[in-house]
Amino acid sequence: MSRSRNSLHLSKLEEFAAFCVNDGWVRQQPKGYDEVLRMTKTGKEPLIVHKQAGAKEHATTWGNSQMMFVNWIKSKRAETGSLTDAARGRW
Repeated sequence: MSRSRNSLHLSKLEEFAAFCVNDGWVRQQPKGYDEVLRMTKTGKEPLIVHKQAGAKEHATTWGNSQMMFVNWIKSKRAETGSLTDAARGRW
């Protein structure tokens, strides 16, 4: 399962969560001290985003959260027509 520890900037977490809600995910209360986002969808494994201890700017995405992150980036690229921000890691 792919994992990314430096792609989702914490300042974009709410925007990412809103994108997931529009896709049918339901926000849940995070569990534990390291979860910053937990979402569920019928028939799917939970979407979980973690913040590593000591991380100041970025969250860890994996599994469903990584899949949705990639979809979110694709939609942002389609809206702006630009790859520049994603290439610089400003998502």
